[in-house]
Amino acid sequence: MLPTEIFLCHLALACILWPPSLTSPVPTPAQHQHSCPSGTIDVGGECFMVVSDTPRTWDAALVECHESGLTLAIPKDPEKLATHIHDTISSEAFFIGAQDRARAFDLRRPTGDPVPRNWQVNISNKKSDKARCLFIKNGEVKFGNCSHPKGFVCQVSESESRCNESSGLQ
Repeated sequence: MLPTEIFLCHLALACILWPPSLTSPVPTPAQHQHSCPSGTIDVGGECFMVVSDTPRTWDAALVECHESGLTLAIPKDPEKLATHIHDTISSEAFFIGAQDRARAFDLRRPTGDPVPRNWQVNISNKKSDKARCLFIKNGEVKFGNCSHPKGFVCQVSESESRCNESSGLQ
């Protein structure tokens, strides 16, 4: 009678059991857990730093985020970020990284690129043709005067977040 399992060996003398046992666990690659750097929060797989103690104009917030190696936040889901900040941090107002100062109702990132398509829905309730900057308050995304100081939300770049994932930094 032939054995139901045999060892297959390579010339380098590495052996495996064949066929593999159905009851033995199959090794799987470790799942990478998304992690944000210290001092930031994870909302929907993105990392944000909420700054509430030093209100700034939209332009000053943009500069301060940049000087910290971050960007003024452009979340994939601005409503989710607004709700998270309202529920866990504060109901105060916080600038995020979109404005329509070049052309009314045309939301742009600080780089001049358009914001994600799902953001366009949020401009329909804008009451004025005056150029405004976006901010979040009380769990909602709103338009407001860019010169009125508010808290602000900076965002860690995706590449920086991936770097922290792979290196284990937090």
